[in-house]
Amino acid sequence: MVSAKPKIAFVVSSQLFVRNYFRTDALSRLEAECDVTFLVSDTLTDMDPIQQPGRKVVVYQSDLRNRARQYDTYKVLIQRYRYRSSTFQFRLDRMFEPKRTLRRPLTSHLLHNLNALRERVGIVYRRTRLRLLATSPIYDLIKRRRIDRLEPARGIARALGEADPDLVVMPSSAFNPEGNDVIRQSERMGRPTLFLIDNWDNLSSKSVMLLRPDHLGVWGEQSAEHAMRIQDFAPSEVTLLGTPRFDRYFELRGTDLAPPFDFPYILFLGTSLAFDEASALEHLEGVLNRHPERFEGLRIVYRPHPWRESRDTIAGRGLTRVTVDPQVAEQYLGKPRGLAFQPDLDYYPGLLKNAEIVLGGLTSMLIEATIFGKDYVALTYDDGINITNQRTVLERSEHFRGLERIPSVAFCKTREDVEWLLLAAWDNRGARKLSEIDAGRRFILHDDERPYAERLADLIRTRLVAASR
Repeated sequence: MVSAKPKIAFVVSSQLFVRNYFRTDALSRLEAECDVTFLVSDTLTDMDPIQQPGRKVVVYQSDLRNRARQYDTYKVLIQRYRYRSSTFQFRLDRMFEPKRTLRRPLTSHLLHNLNALRERVGIVYRRTRLRLLATSPIYDLIKRRRIDRLEPARGIARALGEADPDLVVMPSSAFNPEGNDVIRQSERMGRPTLFLIDNWDNLSSKSVMLLRPDHLGVWGEQSAEHAMRIQDFAPSEVTLLGTPRFDRYFELRGTDLAPPFDFPYILFLGTSLAFDEASALEHLEGVLNRHPERFEGLRIVYRPHPWRESRDTIAGRGLTRVTVDPQVAEQYLGKPRGLAFQPDLDYYPGLLKNAEIVLGGLTSMLIEATIFGKDYVALTYDDGINITNQRTVLERSEHFRGLERIPSVAFCKTREDVEWLLLAAWDNRGARKLSEIDAGRRFILHDDERPYAERLADLIRTRLVAASR
């Protein structure tokens, strides 16, 4: 008699996870070994990669009001547990950063300054209120009324009931309210939960998790440490898994890839946080112009972050050696931004592999550049404008501690460092051993030469065995 396959509910709450799990080979082993039902939020803008022939897909109705209530509770948790992560405190400071500056002389800009003062009064009120809500007597009441009594959204409860799984698996940012609905309903059904943490910063930069799943799959040793120290998981509740986004890069890095441009280039990677990248590009172009013997014919391909906070552009700057990466040019030049736009991962390998050098802000594409053995010049200096200048981001972000282990990453402490670090990287490009770069990066990104799909299938088998005991 053939044994029935174990039943898995795989919950997809965000468009971001569609790209990472359904436009890769991440789920091939899972689908081969298990009876999988995909529970998909009705807020997704593109379900085509999920809704393939032969798949069981259930679309559930998301409760947007429930989401909003839970996000309010997350803010209280960030304030209450701010000392667990320096990034939590940084997040609070950014949350209450005034948008308007006071102009002088004060009387000449009376209306603007009145609005700026009103904004500051509102900030003082909101910050004081949040601090009060996070104090023990009030927080204890919030916990009893909002957290302990949390009712799962009806759409998720109904979908999980129909699937009746042996195990519930969900990609997660550790900050998504629907994850709490999944956990609560799974607890009521007596089903174990496995969350796949989607990015390296999720456990240290978002908040303390409102409810905790039974087990986590994380990027690497660093994320595991964050799970235990910041999120209070036991070591036995965390498994090093890596991410499916980069599997293809490891396969392709030893092959010849067609370049996306017909000229040699330095790749400049923008960051999602506000940073004066236009001035950085001006300075970089000046460096190239001062050294024509090295950089003749070399251009800068500027890839702004597709979901960047800044709204300024390089228009009108007169940059003659800068080309905006066409994959993200529309978003950069004014098209509405959001997770509905998901860049095609297949484009990245050729872009990174053929770059002479990579430089830019602190972004996960830094990790991708090192997979291809590229030197990365990190622009970690103070731009003198933004609270999220890259020097402050480096100093206050937990997940960037460990980048210094990667020998191909250099840090610009001042803008003047850019020139000599760029020249050093140029003169030594291709000289570093890929094995040394890989060894330094494994603290952040786990890889054991097996595909992600195999690691995930092994973890799910382990969790199913544990649940059956």
